[in-house]
Amino acid sequence: MVHGGYAVIDVETTGLWPGRHHRVIEIGIVHLDVHGEVEASFETVVDPSRDLGPIHVHGLRSADVRGAPRFEHVVDDLCDRLRGRVVVAHNARFEAQFLAAEFARLGLVSPLGADGSGALCTMKLAPTYLPGAGRTLADCCAAIDVDLSVAHESLGDAAATAQLLSAYLRMGDAQSAWWQDWGRYAALQQWPTAETPRSTPHPRYAGGAGGADDGGHVPGRAAWRARRRVARVR
Repeated sequence: MVHGGYAVIDVETTGLWPGRHHRVIEIGIVHLDVHGEVEASFETVVDPSRDLGPIHVHGLRSADVRGAPRFEHVVDDLCDRLRGRVVVAHNARFEAQFLAAEFARLGLVSPLGADGSGALCTMKLAPTYLPGAGRTLADCCAAIDVDLSVAHESLGDAAATAQLLSAYLRMGDAQSAWWQDWGRYAALQQWPTAETPRSTPHPRYAGGAGGADDGGHVPGRAAWRARRRVARVR
């Protein structure tokens, strides 16, 4: 099987526990080829159908997600952007458990599993490739001089994690068979498609932070919308 490359993902959320109805509010993805070179990037804010939680962490406010797609509006494009690639995240269990919960609300199953076993975790690889460094994304990035000035924005964190992965690939060139095994594993993962049966979201998630849906979003295939960015004042 041909290695399909990597999809580095990061999500921002309303809190830490999907079991307590915390939701995904932003998704960032960076595609890398098999050698670790950037191919494309994607990002969107997501209307979580509830309050946004700790805005001092992620910086998103109600106005930023008003009219944004909900998770069920972007899930098919999300699956297409992960399908066939090794899914990578820093602390992959966190991303995986939130994706599993969002999928479950739609009657779908994430092949990453709620424990993240189906994803490659750059945090778990840190002791191998960055011995002596801390395990947080900031610590790992500092160890290899990767800029993480825009932390807690999904695309910024995903881009930093992608650079971290590229460094691991260079340092782990002698372990090329191990990386290829991940590629073969990813090719066998079964991501839902647009034809996969799904359930209707519970009424509590039918109207988002911006109010009732205006009908402009197509389930599974809404346009992704980047967060609004303003210059930061020192």
